[in-house]
Amino acid sequence: MSVTLGIKDPVTGAYDDMPVSVQSTWREVWEPAIEAMHLHYLAQYAISAAALPELMEEFRKVQEYVRTHDVPESDKSYVIERIDDILEHIEDFRNQFPDAELMYLG
Repeated sequence: MSVTLGIKDPVTGAYDDMPVSVQSTWREVWEPAIEAMHLHYLAQYAISAAALPELMEEFRKVQEYVRTHDVPESDKSYVIERIDDILEHIEDFRNQFPDAELMYLG
């Protein structure tokens, strides 16, 4: 299983998602980082699409946490690269459905 960020067009019902992490790495790396840094958006299921800048900042904070904490090298590389890819594409991902008010993390 994996954790994805999804978005649904409220007009057409079309849905798309973006991979965030494999489930095991989410539990072992992301969740401790989210908890330690008291992050808000990455701890939610439904995220306001208007909060995209704040969500992007939380991704950067997880990336910094992984760089500076004792995380296995394979997980560190995976998470850093995954977040780089997310940050590169997330604005286009969000903008594909401009009427969408929510994104879903799960």
